[in-house]
Amino acid sequence: MNKISCNIIRDILPLYVDEVVSEDTRAMVTEHLEQCGECRKQYESMKNKVEVPVENDIRPLKRFKTAWKKKKIILVCLTVLITVVCVSGAVFIYDQTQKQALLYSKEYVVGQPGIRGNVDIQQYVSIDPSFDIGANKYGYPVFKNPEKALDALKELYPDAIALIQSEFDLAELSTDTCQWYKIYGAQLETGTQEEKEQANFIARFLDIYENSYFAQ
Repeated sequence: MNKISCNIIRDILPLYVDEVVSEDTRAMVTEHLEQCGECRKQYESMKNKVEVPVENDIRPLKRFKTAWKKKKIILVCLTVLITVVCVSGAVFIYDQTQKQALLYSKEYVVGQPGIRGNVDIQQYVSIDPSFDIGANKYGYPVFKNPEKALDALKELYPDAIALIQSEFDLAELSTDTCQWYKIYGAQLETGTQEEKEQANFIARFLDIYENSYFAQ
């Protein structure tokens, strides 16, 4: 076999070290290394080159994933909480705005633009000053002080109210039950003529009263 130069051998050494040469080339390089001290030193240097160890400890990664998962949960909870607070606040503000819009805000003058119905407010005021009527934002007739008006109604017509209650098995007259008293007050057929007339007036009164609490 012809003598191979050291330069050629050194070019081949990386492949020789990685064991990716043919058997013939391996035999040739091995023979040369046995005879050439310089090339053998370079071979040993390449063979013993320190490799950077691969970090196999995955505990730091697990700790990071756990911490990130906790942060995500906290972020989601905070987002949900903020959303609930914002929505609840918006609903509350809207609800309060709607309630305010149903209350007395202007005078009730039949025939004026935006005024609904043709209620004779003087008829109500003549019965009791607490029955003074105005209009809400939407033009519907409302009592200027609905709570005071309802208390006055209970004082003026206790017998007729009790008759409606017992006849139709209703709970005590209140804002929550006023619509039932309005419906059944107009249908009352028992009692004296005076009680029937009072029941009919109660129904008309509550038709106005409910405008302060229930949107049309």
